[in-house]
Amino acid sequence: MRVKNTLRTLALVSLLTTSLTSCEKDEQTPGPMPSPETPVEVNYLLINKSIQVTDTSPLSIDANGDGKIDIYFYVVDVFSEGISKRYFGLSTLGNNAVLMGAPNDDEFLNVADVPAFKMGEKINTASAGLEWSGDNGVLAIKRLEGNGANWVKNWSSGNEFYLGFKLQSTGAGHYGWIKVRIDKATEKLQVIDLAWNKKGEEGLKAG
Repeated sequence: MRVKNTLRTLALVSLLTTSLTSCEKDEQTPGPMPSPETPVEVNYLLINKSIQVTDTSPLSIDANGDGKIDIYFYVVDVFSEGISKRYFGLSTLGNNAVLMGAPNDDEFLNVADVPAFKMGEKINTASAGLEWSGDNGVLAIKRLEGNGANWVKNWSSGNEFYLGFKLQSTGAGHYGWIKVRIDKATEKLQVIDLAWNKKGEEGLKAG
């Protein structure tokens, strides 16, 4: 009986050892390594910081250096129904486009809201409620009413943000970004820099 019990004990210990070893191996087996993101090659353009967009000085930008204006920024004052509004806007030329919402019939030039992207956010195909458009877009509006000044829209905080830009070049659409800031103290718009993906129809991250 002792021999049988001893054999049973050895068999049980062997089984437990095998199970524990198997579990330990499973826990230590590494999973597949995540593949690194493919580097994105971009064309980059730094804008002269001394250039400030005002109601008398719009800014035209040739993003790819082909001698044609691709996008321009402007500031315009509109007075209607007892309210004075200062629009900080933009528009594209040719087949170029900016990611924006639907046109607003209640605003000057039916301007659409332009979303403000933060650094690292992906810019590619349009998200829900947004579209790539060549219409007039608005970054911020300063409203002057009886109760004083009121800033509205996505760039009204005065911080730097990125807008989604799509440049038509060499027969393809190239996704890009433009970094913009509105100085609320001086009421001027500053375009800081821009970049666009050298590879057509491929997105990139802001910044």
